[in-house]
Amino acid sequence: STFDGNVATYGAGAYRGAFDAGLRRIVRSAFLRNVTNGPGGALSLEVFGVGADLEIEASAFAGNRTYLDNGGGLSLAGNGAVRITNTTVSDNVAAGSGGGIVLAGPTVDLANVTIAGNVASATGGGIGFVAGGTMRLGDSIVAGNQDGTGAGPDCVGSLATLGYNLIGTVRGCSTYDPVSGEATAVGDQFGPADGPLIDARVAPLADN
Repeated sequence: STFDGNVATYGAGAYRGAFDAGLRRIVRSAFLRNVTNGPGGALSLEVFGVGADLEIEASAFAGNRTYLDNGGGLSLAGNGAVRITNTTVSDNVAAGSGGGIVLAGPTVDLANVTIAGNVASATGGGIGFVAGGTMRLGDSIVAGNQDGTGAGPDCVGSLATLGYNLIGTVRGCSTYDPVSGEATAVGDQFGPADGPLIDARVAPLADN
């Protein structure tokens, strides 16, 4: 499915929803150039309770925007579980935090996800947190994002690494391996907080 060019005064540009039980899946979908004044340029989802699961697979979130709020691409709230795999989040813009994705409570697992080229006017150009939550990353890229303060261009908050991730800079965020307790896991490449960024060489999203 493709959700392209939708406009909302409040709520997400393409879809806003909430659920407290069962599994919801978004597969092979594209959310492009949607805009809103509220949270979630493309999606704003509240996932509540044990047994409430959201899966996003093989999808793209690109060119979405929130003019007044957080989460240029996605706004994820609640205390449920979210799994995002084989997905690209790029070139989204937020007036607040989380140009790509903003969390407000849930546990989010990323696998083979690229978060690049997103912009936040506040902090967390790629990944932002506004009310807690947990994010775990494996085989993913978070790089080339920007924030308005310079304090956390790619990410803010604490991220659990499951290995083989590339983060352009960890300025503004901390990372830890939940198994070893070390700051990095096997295969990780992280740009230092006080040093040069790692260029992931990610080109703009295009039709191929």
